[in-house]
Amino acid sequence: MRPPTGPRSEHRQALRTRPRTSGRAPHHPALVDPFCGYLHERRAQDPAVPVLNLLAEIRERGYTGSQSLLYRYITRGRVEADRPALSPRRLTRYPLTRPGRLANQQHELLDTLIAACPQMTALVGLVRSFAALLTPTPGNIDRLTDSTTAAPEGVNTKTNRIMRKMHGRAGFSLLRHRVLRG
Repeated sequence: MRPPTGPRSEHRQALRTRPRTSGRAPHHPALVDPFCGYLHERRAQDPAVPVLNLLAEIRERGYTGSQSLLYRYITRGRVEADRPALSPRRLTRYPLTRPGRLANQQHELLDTLIAACPQMTALVGLVRSFAALLTPTPGNIDRLTDSTTAAPEGVNTKTNRIMRKMHGRAGFSLLRHRVLRG
């Protein structure tokens, strides 16, 4: 049998003999690239500026792309290339790690996060108090039992209160939403 010839087989042959790259796709210029400097300055001034505000500001400067393109550009990290992104998994791991095992930079970041959000302060306090209950110390068994019975009891009380307020008003999906949200 003769090997196939024609444009397709030539293309396949060229792909086989082409040198392999590092595996990363090359950077293609995006519509947002000309506004990168402005976006970087703006996000340095106010890191919490909404994407819609940034969109309006760069549209005044001539941006013709969409909001989703701008959002992907920002979340991909091109705007804040000098600041490493912190993944949710890593952020969750910091409060769960023993304080002695965190590096100084991680301690500073955790302290900043705790100070920025009252719910985070409460969460870290609960995690640390629960971790203290797990160390073998006299009297921890009774405190651990009290803590575990108090936690489900609070959830049951909250669920029953929501159910009483919603009795006869809506179906299970709304009840589920309110229980998970609350």
